[in-house]
Amino acid sequence: MLIAGLINRWSCCSTTAHVRVCNTVGAVLTVVFFILLPIIFHLQNTPLSVHFLPFLLAPLGLCVSGVLRSLCLVGRAFTQHIIAYMGASLGVAYVVAPLVVFFYVASNSLAEWTKVFMTAAAIIAVSSIVFAIFGRGRASNWAASTWDPLISMKMRNLQPIDFSQDECGLYELRLIDPNKK
Repeated sequence: MLIAGLINRWSCCSTTAHVRVCNTVGAVLTVVFFILLPIIFHLQNTPLSVHFLPFLLAPLGLCVSGVLRSLCLVGRAFTQHIIAYMGASLGVAYVVAPLVVFFYVASNSLAEWTKVFMTAAAIIAVSSIVFAIFGRGRASNWAASTWDPLISMKMRNLQPIDFSQDECGLYELRLIDPNKK
C-alpha cells in the first residue's frame, strides 16, 4: 500500500492512462500470482507456498492508483454513492467466493483448489480488461458541472486545488468551514 500511495502521487502521463495502467498492472500481477500458487503447490514446495501466500493479493494495492482514484475523479460530487456501490459489489464478491469454493471443492484435492484459483484469476482478468477499456481519469459528462466549489460553497481561500493536476474533494472539505456562512 505504501508503494501504491507513492505511485499515486507520481504522474508522468494523463490521468486516464495513469488510472488504466496502475489498475491493469495490479490485476495482471495478481492473476499471475493466482496461477503460480497452484503450480507451487503441485511442486510440493510447502515452505515456498507458505511465504508466497501473503503476497498473493499485494499487487491489488495498485488499485488505489487505479480504481479508487478513478472513482473519485469520475463522479466527484457523487463519490460517496459510487464507493457505496463498489462496497456492495465487494459484498457480492464475498458471498460468491465461498459459493465457488463449495461448488468446486468436494474432496479437498489439489486439482479442485486449482480450479478455484483459476476461476478467481479469470474473474480478475476479465474485470481488469473491462476497466482497461472503460476506466477513465476525468469527470463524466453527467458529473462535470456538479463540481464547481466557487459557485455552491464558500471557501477560505480561492487557491486552486492541485493534486497531481486533479481536483481532490477530500482536500477541499478540509478547507471549508461549515459553521461560517
